[in-house]
Amino acid sequence: MQARSLRAENNVLQLLLKHQELIEKLLDENKKLQKILTEELNVAPEKFQASTGINHGFTYYTCADCFECRRRGRKLRR
Repeated sequence: MQARSLRAENNVLQLLLKHQELIEKLLDENKKLQKILTEELNVAPEKFQASTGINHGFTYYTCADCFECRRRGRKLRR
């Protein structure tokens, strides 16, 4: 029984690691795209600030601490 529990925990941790790697890649790609938009297409950097509104059911965050911000937001809504 304990071996099964450890395997399940290991699977969850591997999935979390894959998701974290994907998030890091997406954040890096986002920074590259923002740089292109600001330097080559002359888009104002203010356009990239986090939105306080909700769009299609998801709140968009651009800060590096997005998980922390969402956690704080959940606490505030209680």
